[in-house]
Amino acid sequence: MRRFSKGQLAGTLFGLAFLGLVVYSAVSSITSTDRGAESAEKAVQELLDALSREDVLAVIGVMAPFEVGSSADLYPDIVDLAAAAGAIQSTDWLAGMDFAAEEIEMRSTLLHPDVAMVSMVSGRFEMNLDDSVADPALAELGGLRASLTVQEALGDIDDAMRRANRALEEVGISPFRLRAPDELFVMTVRHDGRWYVSASYTAAEYARQSLDLPAADFTASREDAPAGADSPSDVITDMVAVVNSRSLGEHWEALLADDPGGYFAPFDVLSPPDELGVFMDYTPAMEAFSQRLGEQMGVDASVFGNTAQIAGELFDVDGTVALDVSVREEPIGDNAVALHLESVSMQVDAELTDLSLGEVLYLFLDVDWTGLCLSGQAVLGNGSSRELAKQEWAERELPGASRPRTAVLRDGATREWVEFEQCLSGELRPAGFDEIFVVVSEVDGSWYISYVETALAYADLFVDHALNSPDFSSESQLASPLR
Repeated sequence: MRRFSKGQLAGTLFGLAFLGLVVYSAVSSITSTDRGAESAEKAVQELLDALSREDVLAVIGVMAPFEVGSSADLYPDIVDLAAAAGAIQSTDWLAGMDFAAEEIEMRSTLLHPDVAMVSMVSGRFEMNLDDSVADPALAELGGLRASLTVQEALGDIDDAMRRANRALEEVGISPFRLRAPDELFVMTVRHDGRWYVSASYTAAEYARQSLDLPAADFTASREDAPAGADSPSDVITDMVAVVNSRSLGEHWEALLADDPGGYFAPFDVLSPPDELGVFMDYTPAMEAFSQRLGEQMGVDASVFGNTAQIAGELFDVDGTVALDVSVREEPIGDNAVALHLESVSMQVDAELTDLSLGEVLYLFLDVDWTGLCLSGQAVLGNGSSRELAKQEWAERELPGASRPRTAVLRDGATREWVEFEQCLSGELRPAGFDEIFVVVSEVDGSWYISYVETALAYADLFVDHALNSPDFSSESQLASPLR
């Protein structure tokens, strides 16, 4: 086996960290038990212990529940699918990889009653990869033996930041000066009284520190979090009610208004304070980054703030919109409900005026989504063709009604008619997948869209479909110790 230099070791650790993130994303749904730990430091210690045992399930078990989801059966299926595709040769694909964190001294700093930074003050990390027994997917990295202290790791990171700064200066991006963190740390969060390691908060805090951005406001997603819906179905029906309550012109005015009042309140369900909490909390850092980016690009930051005003001076919107959604609830676990969209229909009669050119564009749209089939008709045109198009549109359902595709009038006005119909192919559709759905979850008594649970529910459907397809031969299925 070859021994790595410290510089090579830093690169190797970054590569393995990236690999770890890929694995984390793939298996981030495997635990349904909110285990966690009694304290922030114990959560980090449990993470290090799980890594030393190469126990993927235990690693995910100590990660923040709102990041890892709750589908306990997905990981074994992903391993089988990866083996069938030839990405790995064995379900015991981490064989030959050894990691140890020795004599790690920790110190926790409470940043909020529910957020703590756990710093690793001293200790040593050992990493070994025996490519003679490792899965080919890992053996390609070559045999390695690495050992470094916490302080040596910080020094390697500092060297990497210095090289990155020199590269940024060479391309003229001088405002982005990167700096190494003062300590190695892991961010932890408290959920239902237990502490967990948070991958998203850890990444965000490292990015904030490396760019020297303002501190996070951890009350934003907690004490100041926007309220969700009162019931699962209200997540959809409240938004539909807002859409139907105003004309397109009134919607346009609300979007442009400095103070839209409660217009956006029903859409708060799109911002779950747990899953998107890191973005809410780190808003001060993101705003400062945008400001710095604008300065680097030579753009006055006020331009971004005046976008609505500029849009209002350039365009005027009028017309009507009607939206109807039929929803069916299906409980799928504790505090989670799948909302099946049995049917969706939308009719639009819109007119957009380009105030600078005096040109009027119009759109007639009639869309129906039933099950997994989308169909509809649309007419798009400009100028004097609107009256002709409006008459054709009103008569479109009459017997013998024509379906003109394109028309160009004498004054240059155009009108184009489009019809469409598309269904998800039976070959691509998993068994039992007959309707589009979204998963909503309850957070502190309110209901929100759950992006993690929705993605995992679809992944579960399609992974299972792939495993049961004819292309997935019985010979390729390996005995999994996880089953």
